Amino acid sequence: FLAAYSLEGIKINKRIKSLWLKIPMLLICGGGVIFACLYTQNLLKDGLFELSSFVRSTSGDTTSFFYITEIFLLISITYGVLLWSYKRDICSKDFFISLCGCILLVEIFFNTSVYMVSSSQFFSEPNSIEANLYNLSNEIRDNDFFRVTARDIFNKDNFNIVGALGYNSVAHYSSLINRNYLETMERLGYSGTLVAVLHTGGTRLTEALLSVKYTLDGRKMEVCKNDQSLPMGILLSKGSLKEAEVIPSNLDRSDVQDYLSKYLTGEDIIKRYSPQESVDKFDDAYFIDGKTVFNYVLDVKGEESLYLDLFNGMITELKEPIWEAMEVWVNGKKRCDSYPAYDENGLLHLGDFHNEKVKIILRFKKYVKCTSFGLLGLDTSKLNDFCAKAEGANLHIKGNGLCGTCRAKEDSTLFVSLPYSGNFTIKVNGVKVPYQKALSCFIAFDIPKGENEISITFIPKGFVVGVVISIIGLMLLVSYVKFGHKVNECRSLDKLFDITIVIISAGVFVAVYVVPIVIKIVFV
Repeated sequence: FLAAYSLEGIKINKRIKSLWLKIPMLLICGGGVIFACLYTQNLLKDGLFELSSFVRSTSGDTTSFFYITEIFLLISITYGVLLWSYKRDICSKDFFISLCGCILLVEIFFNTSVYMVSSSQFFSEPNSIEANLYNLSNEIRDNDFFRVTARDIFNKDNFNIVGALGYNSVAHYSSLINRNYLETMERLGYSGTLVAVLHTGGTRLTEALLSVKYTLDGRKMEVCKNDQSLPMGILLSKGSLKEAEVIPSNLDRSDVQDYLSKYLTGEDIIKRYSPQESVDKFDDAYFIDGKTVFNYVLDVKGEESLYLDLFNGMITELKEPIWEAMEVWVNGKKRCDSYPAYDENGLLHLGDFHNEKVKIILRFKKYVKCTSFGLLGLDTSKLNDFCAKAEGANLHIKGNGLCGTCRAKEDSTLFVSLPYSGNFTIKVNGVKVPYQKALSCFIAFDIPKGENEISITFIPKGFVVGVVISIIGLMLLVSYVKFGHKVNECRSLDKLFDITIVIISAGVFVAVYVVPIVIKIVFV
């Protein structure tokens, strides 16, 4: 559109009238377009795998960079030659536009092949599996609020697959993901990267806490209902979460699970195990040499789920130094070749055990420094009992929030696992009530004894300001349409508008591209 707009103002200058010069230039223009078409076609044939590096790994490499640079220069030179010829009246406007259209089609075909077709070509198996998963989109019939997680999906990079099926999810991928949510979910034991919370990780306790009632099984292609689940709103003793607004920062992930169990269930359902060997710890950090081997010999009493932890806090890097640190063996069978990993860096579920001996071996492959390390057991029978007895609110989605009823036997606190924000409006029996942050990331508020109608609505930050700006913009547009002819008569305003646009554009460029780099170089 900008190119077309610019062409309207191009003046033909330095006209070339010599036919002997025009014909070669026309041949060069046509030949350049044909060459660009054949060159890109050949490059796609021989180098599609290298070109599609971004599609396979969400990052380019040196080879793909040079290939794409070649195409960029080729297309730019071709456009330049066409424009030069047109400005000198060598070719007509129709001929010029036709060749530009051909080059545009070459660009479209090239980029579509690299960034879309290659995805189908190199990921045919996971694409087929995910296509079958989409058939599960209408399998769940449940009116209450619930979340769904996924396991054994072929492409674990598909963080948003549950949301694509129309279900609520704990996983989330976006460059705008809330830092507090990401950090808290990682501390709760879920896998995460710089811009994503994954389906993997967590424990049966956190699944219950977050109302994860169903799991998508990618291997069996079915929806499974979880044994332990809690309602979206959990009734607790009034004021029980006042001291649990934020999970203490000095707790490692095993301690966080214990912290959750004591505040929410009132039970001690987490047990921490120690290896036969000693573990070096200094200043709240673990230091483990490469080739270190830890042996755990456990005598499980009752029913327990075992989880392994290796974590070094939330790090703003695409690849963390502790990834691929060790092999994990459970009762003589290799559970994991490289833990933690990109798609599995949360708490690693080692299995469910019942009144039996368990032997676990950890073989480290490199030096590791971390803030959280250990093996923990979760008493599933106690968790089952709590889930069966727990009372809560029957909440369901309505509009931009949740609503429902809740019967309390006494004045209570209702814990709701919605990510905390200051933009909620909560009403109990039609009256707006205050709410607090709970467990670093969620919300809690008090409700009185008896039957209660609950309404939770959410308006995104900046939404009201955005509406006001939009209304002002619409009013200015209407004013311009009505009185624009008078404004156009004042030529001095044109220059003012041009200067204003340049200043704003420069300011945005500096703020978005220059300032972050300066901060990175000087302060980080």
